Amino acid sequence: MSSRAFRSSSVALLLVLAARAWSATYCVDLSDSSCDVNDMGSAGVASALAAAAQTADDDTIKIGAGTYLGPYTYMPSGDAGTLTIIGSGSDKTTVSVPVPGSFGPILWLARDAVGHAANVSKLAIVIPSSAIIGVQTDGLVEDARITSVPPNGGAFGVELFGTGSGIRRCQIEMSNVPQSTGVESDPGNTLSLDPAPAFIEDSSVIDGVATVRAFAPLRMTRCRVSANGNGSLAIAARGTNVTVEDSLILVGGGGAFALRAASEMGPGSLLVRQVTAVSVGATQALAGISVDAEGPDASADVRHSIIRGFKNSTARTAVMNASATVSFSACDYPFDAHLVQGPGNTTLTEPEPNIDADPLFVDALGGNYELSDGSPAIDASYSPPIAPGESPTDLLGAPRIQDGNGDGIAARDMGAFEHPGPSTTTTTTISAVTTTTIGTVTTTAPPATTTTLPCTTARCLFDAALHGPACAGVDVPKKIITKIDGAVGLADRAGTSSGKKQRRLLARARQTLDVIGRAAAHASKGRKPHISSVCSEAISGAARTLRSELNP
Repeated sequence: MSSRAFRSSSVALLLVLAARAWSATYCVDLSDSSCDVNDMGSAGVASALAAAAQTADDDTIKIGAGTYLGPYTYMPSGDAGTLTIIGSGSDKTTVSVPVPGSFGPILWLARDAVGHAANVSKLAIVIPSSAIIGVQTDGLVEDARITSVPPNGGAFGVELFGTGSGIRRCQIEMSNVPQSTGVESDPGNTLSLDPAPAFIEDSSVIDGVATVRAFAPLRMTRCRVSANGNGSLAIAARGTNVTVEDSLILVGGGGAFALRAASEMGPGSLLVRQVTAVSVGATQALAGISVDAEGPDASADVRHSIIRGFKNSTARTAVMNASATVSFSACDYPFDAHLVQGPGNTTLTEPEPNIDADPLFVDALGGNYELSDGSPAIDASYSPPIAPGESPTDLLGAPRIQDGNGDGIAARDMGAFEHPGPSTTTTTTISAVTTTTIGTVTTTAPPATTTTLPCTTARCLFDAALHGPACAGVDVPKKIITKIDGAVGLADRAGTSSGKKQRRLLARARQTLDVIGRAAAHASKGRKPHISSVCSEAISGAARTLRSELNP
């Protein structure tokens, strides 16, 4: 059959299906038993979209491997049901537009007249310089990869039009654009009355003029967001509210911000929970949290988060008769680094205790921002239960509330990563009596003579407790050993430091020593204690002795 005859028969069949108004599966370059209509190539995708827009039932479009050149538009005028577009994988199915040319969105998917969405998944969208936007949708984008073509591809990755739209398990990368906004929310063009906010889940959003724009309130969960370049901005709430939780934000470049709430056509607000925001690169970013009240008020509520490396922890600006407010609860951020501007009300509140300390990332230079053993950001003192609708897991999918410091109390950590509870291991005790066998003759050497010297170091104090008579033969839980190693390390580092750094290290060491005492006492109690009360007291005594020597 010629291609012209094939297309004619396809169009005829599409018209029949439209008249019958039943659910149909349209396949492009696929042989599948579920297919009601088969077509080929870029024109086949356009035909399937046109046919699906004419039927009142739910339809599916399946696309095979290959590159398909649009642009493609789905804008049904009546009740068209829910449309599902499925590629063969983001490494197999690619949608783009020709070069040269001038195009808006490569893929434009609107809801029908009664609110049914068009959803797309399992494909790649490549944005060349001839296009402005990758995907413009009022539905769901899943398991997709959206990239721009270096060095000057399109500026916008995904635009979410309306509440209820979202991005899940996607990689969106627009790294060719120097000045970038990772994600911005602006209610100005909201199209849907769906009460649910737009959302981004389990995705990475990398650079771009505006890698993702949501024209609705937005919730971001378990995401990695970066923005690099002078004046760059990772996440912005412009005249609406944005919630960011269990996410990692990396920002580089002068004048750059990690999170910003701005009043534009209405109040702007941020709710930030369990977020790690870090300034990276050679040039220090301007601020971690920016609140700009340009008319209406603007605010940021930051909880259990880590804000480190920025020139300013906050930048607060308010015009006359407006308020710019930042609230920190159980966070780790530099206390004395703030930029305040404007004649309005600029307020910083701390409803719960915060810390200003090195969070001890596992390997920041290598890009690992998990917390090391002994981090002061583990198990914050303020730790409410998981709220309704809040993510129960961290960025890696681990349970959010764990006993990370081994004190017997599960509590939230600060930042995007929850530190796992320490496991127990067996401690081997070496006897002082040795036996040597030579042939058939056995000789036993007497115990070695030892001389006890007064301890002058933190390590000596704890070794005397762990290896002395009180703990002989006892398997001390690893979580206690880990805390001891952390305290010793902090004390040693304080001994070689001075000024503010020394005071910070001493404060953390004293805090860790208090935890050791509580953990040892807890380990000696219960129906099946891990250590004896005598061993517990020896460990606690060493902790008290060392703490008394670490003068404030």
